[in-house]
Amino acid sequence: MVRRINKDYADFRPKHFVEFWDFLFLCPRVQSFWNEVCSTFGEKLKWSRPLQIKDIFFGRQDLQVHNTLTNYIILESKFFLYRCKLNKTPLSVLPLIEKTKNTYFIERSIARENNKIRYYEKWEPLLPLISP
Repeated sequence: MVRRINKDYADFRPKHFVEFWDFLFLCPRVQSFWNEVCSTFGEKLKWSRPLQIKDIFFGRQDLQVHNTLTNYIILESKFFLYRCKLNKTPLSVLPLIEKTKNTYFIERSIARENNKIRYYEKWEPLLPLISP
């Protein structure tokens, strides 16, 4: 059975995909942001290569260590890009480091409260970057 679909929901043109692709990766300013993310976090998390478009879309699954923390950084970076676009603020890795630092302190506080500090050890590679 064929029925008419509301044009607002059915209108997914290639242009939208190109804009989304551009938003997350192709724009030169966004690419320099991802390069900054790689140089800031990549060495500490032992990334063997810079982030590629598939890593940004789907996360990294090829890492032997720090997989969860790497995917947290990627996810937080995408959300940061979105907030910068909405607020029309410049891209910089410094606010991302601050957000990561805040998440670290919240998780540390929860781990201490629940007496599960060993689960908190995932943050160790980033401690030089986010510790006071």
